[in-house]
Amino acid sequence: NNNNNNNNNNNTEEEVVDAKTTAATAIIIQNGSTTTTSSSSSSSQLTTITNHQKQAIVLLVLSAIIYAACKFDVTLNMMVDPAGIGTGRHEYDRAEGPKPGTEIKMIALLGERNSGTRWTSSHLDECFSHAIEVRTKLTRYKHWFQYPASYRYPHETLVITQFRNPYDWLKAMQHVPHHAPDHLQFRPDDQWMEFLTSTWTMERVGTDKINNTRRCQEHFEYKDVISCEKEPLPRSSYKGLDYSRHQPFYEMRNDGSGKSYDNIMELRTDKIRNFLSIKNYDGIADVWVVQYEYLLTKGTQELLDEITRWTGIEPNCTARPPQQRRNRPVEREMADFVREHLNWTVEAWIGYGPHML
Repeated sequence: NNNNNNNNNNNTEEEVVDAKTTAATAIIIQNGSTTTTSSSSSSSQLTTITNHQKQAIVLLVLSAIIYAACKFDVTLNMMVDPAGIGTGRHEYDRAEGPKPGTEIKMIALLGERNSGTRWTSSHLDECFSHAIEVRTKLTRYKHWFQYPASYRYPHETLVITQFRNPYDWLKAMQHVPHHAPDHLQFRPDDQWMEFLTSTWTMERVGTDKINNTRRCQEHFEYKDVISCEKEPLPRSSYKGLDYSRHQPFYEMRNDGSGKSYDNIMELRTDKIRNFLSIKNYDGIADVWVVQYEYLLTKGTQELLDEITRWTGIEPNCTARPPQQRRNRPVEREMADFVREHLNWTVEAWIGYGPHML
């Protein structure tokens, strides 16, 4: 009996030990991974801390990747749904093709200063001028506000409006302010604030002080442009003729008020509105929006193909391949200022958004 009791006690003790061992073994599940720990509570705590550290490391790595992605390829980061070819913004639908029976009579390329229009216009001229007129004006020269005057161009004209992202464009205008002599003083990089906030105008000089009742250069009224005269001072008055300083061309507000723009950013906003409104002019087959960056990074094959689809004319050239061009660096403070003060609603019409540099 004693032996039986001893055996029973031993069995009971073994069962108790097994139960304690089982209870001391825990399964800790964190973030989908299963970890088996010993009965030691300190070991369990160490394992838990290690997993938290792993999570922190993963978060740090992801943050670094996101930061690097935001810094990579600044130009592309600033583009929202690149316009491509035949794409308008706002109320302008994607170009489906010319109306049946429409024969495109002319191609007109428009764009502000420092927007790459010289590069594009020379290419289009090479490709299509053998069969159709390619012009860098509609009712005025390519840089300036256009106005409805259907007698100044052949009907069924295809208009291509070219833009550059606002950050690079504003920096380029600061360094190379064509036809804006009063803004030459702000060319140094540290003068970006003065450039962006100074009134977009100048005092009239020389023969431009005479209040003419006749039309001024490019068919502007006297109150709507400075200078009315193409060259208000003799060329000998200038030490140099860089950036067309001898031919001032400050456009006043495009509302007939004769008032100047408070700054160049307001001018840009109204220029976008004006170019897109050409769609409503008589005799305009269509208005396309193209981004300079898109043409550079994608090449011009798509543009040439679309023109051929609309005109039926095969290009007499080779499409330009994708390429990379270095832009002038834009100061972080300048970019922040532009991001805060530019009209991004209108910028979205041509495919640009306020993305971080």
